[in-house]
Amino acid sequence: RSRRQRQMCIRDRELRDLSDDPVAFNARIIEHLEEIVPLMKARGIREYDVINELRHLSDFTDIVGLEKVVSWFHKVRELDPDALLYINENSILVDGGRNTAAQDHYFDLIEYLLEQGTPLDGIGMQGHSSEATTPPTVLWSILDRFASFGLPIRITEYDLGTRDLEGQAAYDRDFTTAIFSHPATVGMTRWGFYEPQMWRPQGALIDARGNLKPNGEAHRKLLFETWHTQAGGESDAEGLFRSRAFFGTYRVRITVGEAVHEGLVAFRRDPDGAEPGPLTVAVPLGDEISWIEVRPAVDGVAIDWTASRLPLQYRFELSDDLVLWREASLGLSDSGSDSISWQLSLEDDPVFFRFRAGSGL
Repeated sequence: RSRRQRQMCIRDRELRDLSDDPVAFNARIIEHLEEIVPLMKARGIREYDVINELRHLSDFTDIVGLEKVVSWFHKVRELDPDALLYINENSILVDGGRNTAAQDHYFDLIEYLLEQGTPLDGIGMQGHSSEATTPPTVLWSILDRFASFGLPIRITEYDLGTRDLEGQAAYDRDFTTAIFSHPATVGMTRWGFYEPQMWRPQGALIDARGNLKPNGEAHRKLLFETWHTQAGGESDAEGLFRSRAFFGTYRVRITVGEAVHEGLVAFRRDPDGAEPGPLTVAVPLGDEISWIEVRPAVDGVAIDWTASRLPLQYRFELSDDLVLWREASLGLSDSGSDSISWQLSLEDDPVFFRFRAGSGL
């Protein structure tokens, strides 16, 4: 094997050969982290499963002790301070939710790691299911229990192996909906989608002939119909158009007379978990203002702006009621670039933040 391949993993045999020497065993783990983390960081990887399936690797912790697991997390944090560090485990959400021993072991392990000051940023749960599926209500009860740690939960490996294609589609839809709707979850990774290249081919969304299976159609419908917001209409007397929307990034087009204004607006959940207030995008009558974006205010809000007309002036304003606005301390004029970024720190506690770009502010 090439050196690059060796960097990707440690052979079990190599570690087992060190099983009688805890110091050398731990040193090899640290060496591996020093090899792999910079490699992944250079390729833009921002999340790591630092530990995977530790329940089945108890012989490793028997060698070096569970406290070394804490040190491995600290080492990864040292090597990549900005990455999100996860732990990952199997059998938590499957088999009807009846594997309480696995759930308890995982809960106790996470509790121990946090008590030891481990820099743990998130909880991973696999989801390799068979026909013994777990009802959505039971999924939620398990997620609720682990959400008590206050950490984001990510479904790291999901597929459902069965010959019942219609039943598979129905459960894929229900599982994905339950995960999507739970407030503690932040993402879900399917363990492949194309049958010839999957570990468990029955779980594919696309069969070997390139056809979308029923579960693939259910997945498409969720992403591009059920959870996909498209809205349009005319503004009211205040120049506002209101609509409910799923969280995400939206391309907004506003037409005033013959002038057309376009921009991207990010609608996100509050980082503290609170429900956000309304997000408003508006362009006043006339073309002196090129773009206005209003969003719920959070400290350290970032603005990335691609100007449609130069030179422009920029203004940052704050409001508690969307009626009265006060100018923030930061206001800049464009220097000629067509892409500008700012980081605005909010000193008081406003409810809404407004960014304005135009030629007549």
